[in-house]
Amino acid sequence: MTAVVEAPPVDPMAALEAEFAALTGDEPWMPAHYTKPIENPDYREGLALILLAEIMFRFEANEDTRLDIWQKWLIREILQRYPAGHPRAGQLVYRQAIVSMGRQNGKTVLGAVFALYGLILMVRRAPEVISIAARVDQAKNLYKKVRFCIETVPALQERFRPAGRAGITSRVSSKPASYEVKASDGDGLQSFSGCLMLLDELHLLKPEAWWALVLGSSAQAKALVAGFTTAGDDNSKLLKELYSIGMEAVNQTDGHNDRVGFFLWTADPALELYDPLALIQANPAIACGRISLEDELRDGKSMQESEYRRYRRNEFVSVENTWMALAAWRSAGGSGIPAGRYPIIVSFARTRGSWDRVAVFASTRIGDVVYVERVATLQYGDTEWLERVCLELAKHHTVEKFVTDSDTMRPTIIALGQQHGLPAEYLTRGNIANATATVHSMVKTGRLIHDQDPELSAQIPKAVTVNSGAGVVLDMTKSLGDIESVYAMVMGAFMAEQQKEVVPNSIF
Repeated sequence: MTAVVEAPPVDPMAALEAEFAALTGDEPWMPAHYTKPIENPDYREGLALILLAEIMFRFEANEDTRLDIWQKWLIREILQRYPAGHPRAGQLVYRQAIVSMGRQNGKTVLGAVFALYGLILMVRRAPEVISIAARVDQAKNLYKKVRFCIETVPALQERFRPAGRAGITSRVSSKPASYEVKASDGDGLQSFSGCLMLLDELHLLKPEAWWALVLGSSAQAKALVAGFTTAGDDNSKLLKELYSIGMEAVNQTDGHNDRVGFFLWTADPALELYDPLALIQANPAIACGRISLEDELRDGKSMQESEYRRYRRNEFVSVENTWMALAAWRSAGGSGIPAGRYPIIVSFARTRGSWDRVAVFASTRIGDVVYVERVATLQYGDTEWLERVCLELAKHHTVEKFVTDSDTMRPTIIALGQQHGLPAEYLTRGNIANATATVHSMVKTGRLIHDQDPELSAQIPKAVTVNSGAGVVLDMTKSLGDIESVYAMVMGAFMAEQQKEVVPNSIF
């Protein structure tokens, strides 16, 4: 009879250490620039957090999802401690950590894992954790991931409870702990002196927010201010300042701050715009295989170049950028809306600050393609004339909706809707930001065909976008001339893209 010999139990810590020991330092997911570890670092704190995350962190989308190897590596590096025998033995090496990479790699997941670290592992008594973003809804994205773990893991349910829509507190009175979402008001953060401060999208934050938290953290024996971001633009004052401080730490220049950790994934500027290697360099989730390189490259080619550089290559961009190359626009030329009776979107816009011209466009969706064409140009018009034109269009065509912007043409839309009972809607700046990106993609992917209107084509090179929140938006003031035709066309095409597919009625 053969004896059954059971394999010895696997030591999770030893297995994790072996995983890191196997790394060569040349992995494709390594950042382009980062602060090298100190001599003989104590990695136990980072390893403990990784093991905690493996047990207790839950992904909303898929319960079987686990941290990528690059995320584990980054956690380990950020939480390295000074070794025994060092004057600062046991202390975290970094009191500030700056992490920058392309969008949608898993920065928010990292922030949520660090939030659990702040609540459970970082300090023994009364941990205080906050997350901050330029907009509260951004900070709440991180909070939602932490809350999901609190509500789905029994051990965490026993220890913590959600406090309203933006906080977590302890259920155990003898073990106080708190996690709170705060606005990025530098003045309002002056009094906070918790152990862990997590900041999202540093390119949108004011310097006062970061430095208020750094100042507050100085009162704590153990504290960390950690920021996660993508690249910014000319106006990203804080991020440019932190990049400078971070690169000094990377290069160990004289007088650098050795308590700053800096980790930057970005594309080599010498690479061609759509070189696949650029995406690998700037996006560790692509480099490690979780996100498809082919899909990202294909989707990226439909994006505005400035957005692709910023969000995929993780490069700084100018605040102002041309919306679309004229060659790309011309490639979408056709003959306008095909013959037949289709429900149309009628959109209109006027020249900036005047009624010198009003451009009126019709748009409709047939299958997966939106067709656009000019209906009229009103020279030196007024709102009454424009209303009469709209009424005539409604009389002779199936107009699904009249559309314009809320800043300059709202009275006309209100009159069409309230006085004449026509379907009418105005778009906010946020709507137009969505339209700016959507219509650009439609042109690049063959989902928009225009009537080759010469006046519209002449305005395409003049149309300029400015950065707005998480994207870009057409800006009539910053553009290199009047772009009322572009503005009207974009609004109409955007609304038409959302139309339900219909079968046209033939006209005999």
